[in-house]
Amino acid sequence: MRMTRHNGAFIAAVGLLFLGCAAGGQTVPAAVSTAAQAGLRAFLDRIPAGQRAEYGFAETDSLDQAELGDPWQLHALTPTALATCKGTTPVSAVISPTKLWYFPVLIASQPKALLVVDHTEAGWEAVSLGYARIAQDLALVREQWSTAKGHAPLFVASFQARQHFFTVPTVDAFNLTPLLPAEAGAGGTPKGAARYAALDTLASVAKRLQPTVESNLRQGAP
Repeated sequence: MRMTRHNGAFIAAVGLLFLGCAAGGQTVPAAVSTAAQAGLRAFLDRIPAGQRAEYGFAETDSLDQAELGDPWQLHALTPTALATCKGTTPVSAVISPTKLWYFPVLIASQPKALLVVDHTEAGWEAVSLGYARIAQDLALVREQWSTAKGHAPLFVASFQARQHFFTVPTVDAFNLTPLLPAEAGAGGTPKGAARYAALDTLASVAKRLQPTVESNLRQGAP
């Protein structure tokens, strides 16, 4: 069991799909949901006294009211495919689903953190809690590109570049947009869900990422 403060570290995994209930257009294994429900209280109880803020919670939050939102299945950018992609390469050709599911932890409907479920040797189980900033950004992505508007955005990560993205397949096959750092909301950048209204492209992201990915691969990043 690992506690993760705010953004935390990536966990490498390979793809695996099961049948279950749907969340944001993704099929959620029933065992994944069960593991998340079972693990939530155990992780909340392990937050050290006086350190709630480091995991995304206010000292005044009632943790007894915490509940899970619809999860995101993490998709990984494939470094070899990224290195050879062109302007006509669809995002679906360079990402693959992992076994990691990120459940928003909500209090009074507000995103506070993410609870991560992974498939380990013991089966599906909750493995970490934290990622507060990512939880907030993913909530904004879902607000801007909601199922009510006919969208189902996907959560994407580059393990080698240590960056997070999202893609909205219902818009087109080529969009890939980074989750913005906190300071990006300053100045002329829109705030709230509007900061994710403009979509980037795989071609431009790949051009920026390739040097970092290649460098980290040479240094042994997974």
